[in-house]
Amino acid sequence: MFAKMGSDPIRDFTPITMLAAGAHILVAHPSFVPNNLKELIDQAKAKPGEPYASSGLGTAQHLGMENIKVKAGINLTHIPYKGGGQAITDVVGGQVKVAMLGLAPALPFLRSGQLKAIAVTGEKRSPLLPNVPTVSETLPGVTTLQWFAVMGPAGLPQDIVDKLNTELRAVSKDPEVEQKLAAVGLEVRNTAQPSELKNFMESDIPKWPPLVKAAGMKPE
Repeated sequence: MFAKMGSDPIRDFTPITMLAAGAHILVAHPSFVPNNLKELIDQAKAKPGEPYASSGLGTAQHLGMENIKVKAGINLTHIPYKGGGQAITDVVGGQVKVAMLGLAPALPFLRSGQLKAIAVTGEKRSPLLPNVPTVSETLPGVTTLQWFAVMGPAGLPQDIVDKLNTELRAVSKDPEVEQKLAAVGLEVRNTAQPSELKNFMESDIPKWPPLVKAAGMKPE
């Protein structure tokens, strides 16, 4: 997380298309008493300060958990790791009981029973874990997605933008591509026209500075 960025994602780039998006997942060690988000919130209100792990300061997983904290009015202590792998290792080992992780790296540990799922952060339940509720089922309107888009340099000619958009959307509709993305918890967003991506970015990016301020997050 940086106090100042050297570029502006709206001003300095040309949106071409959004390729895919996916949710994060809130997981816990099997010994952690709460089994769902409501129980976790209730416990955090009764006993504030439970540590939680993420893949690092200012990552999408960190922001996703801070969003839950702010909206639920709870206090959890962030433990930033240098990557999701280290966070998973410590949660599986019980050194930290809770973590917000990417869905794909967490899946093998969920399937083996080394971790248990609390909630996914997407707009709907994941097809990979249909029995795991979304965060918004407990906290309406609270969602966090990681999204992947193709951008060009500022001022890219419109005919090039349109051609790239058409070709990339065609590739993303390939069933093999869809299957490979789905296997890692990502959903193809093959309807994203350049204007739709631009509108999405203009509405999504301003959401995060107020959350960072409300959560008291600071660059390190």
